[in-house]
Amino acid sequence: MQPDLSNQIISVSEFNSLIKDILTNLGTFQIKGEITEFRVTPNKGLYLTLSDDKANLRVGGYAPNIKGVDLVEKDMDVIVKGTADLYVPYGSFTFSAVSIEPVGEGSLAIAYQKLKEKLEGEGLFAEEHKQELPMFITRIALLTGKDSAAYSDFVKILEEHRSSVEVDYYPVLVQGDKSAKEIRKALTSLQNTDVDLVVLTRGGGSLEDLKSFNDEELARTIFASPKLVIAGVGHEKDESIADFIADIRASTPSQAAYYILDQNQRFIDSLSEKTDAMLEHLNGTLTDSGNKVDSLQSSLNLHLDQLLTGYSEKVASLERILASFDMQNILKRGFAIIQKAGRQIKSVKKLKTSETIKTIMTNGSFDSKILYINPHKHDSDKKGKN
Repeated sequence: MQPDLSNQIISVSEFNSLIKDILTNLGTFQIKGEITEFRVTPNKGLYLTLSDDKANLRVGGYAPNIKGVDLVEKDMDVIVKGTADLYVPYGSFTFSAVSIEPVGEGSLAIAYQKLKEKLEGEGLFAEEHKQELPMFITRIALLTGKDSAAYSDFVKILEEHRSSVEVDYYPVLVQGDKSAKEIRKALTSLQNTDVDLVVLTRGGGSLEDLKSFNDEELARTIFASPKLVIAGVGHEKDESIADFIADIRASTPSQAAYYILDQNQRFIDSLSEKTDAMLEHLNGTLTDSGNKVDSLQSSLNLHLDQLLTGYSEKVASLERILASFDMQNILKRGFAIIQKAGRQIKSVKKLKTSETIKTIMTNGSFDSKILYINPHKHDSDKKGKN
């Protein structure tokens, strides 16, 4: 409660300061009107006149600190959020703005186009910043309205195709003043989870209905998300800033589900093709190995046959050589063996007259007594061996 100063005399500055305090304590207001004057000075000061059919309001502030100031222009219908203020030195009243938000289809369309051009100019829509879908998707986070048709359409597609994808459902406001902030908070909370990606979706609607998805702060949160974001906002003809800045844009919630199913099917098909190729290669390798084994076996058999033939010929030759040394064969050729006392005699030098010797021939033997030894024969034998 302000003190009663009606009977006191105060200075101009004291009065202005008192009024400033009273105005500041009134709190925050949201004021709707048309921008009839709009100017930003080189020093970034905002000078704006907000009007209706009965009055005007001076609005000011430091432009870089006012949310949405770069998305509005003269003749747009807007809602300005801020506090009442008084500049003490001059006693001038103003409304200090903290945010400016377009209202109405016309104003929203202009603001949408301005924001789109701004973010596109910064490169936030560029393909080089888009993340690629994981090879195989097992778990996702679904951000959409509670009990919404978008939720039903999305989940129905996954269930109809008997998908094994696990869905973590995060019901969020998808319309209204608190919607964009709630979606941003949910996106931020998902960054340290093990979901493979995030699906942000809702049904169609007017620019007013989709205003949350054209929010600059939400757009920058999506862009900064380390988790891949699929945005499926509205119907096929609807466009939102969230669609353009997301890693993948789906025209409908159902198409967002099909993107996931198709990616997993491509992975399964790829595995199947690789498996078939591996089996074909293995079969070819086994066939080649079998052919090589058969070839080696044939070569081995041929080599063994050649070895055996060679050995057989050598054995036959040895047998012939051994046969030539067979005593019976020698005896058959007219030779005889002379023995004395059971020992074979090779030279007459070993013989004496009157000794008894045994003569062995091919068909028998006989004993004889030495009567005479030829001396000539005996002398010549000295040149030989015993």
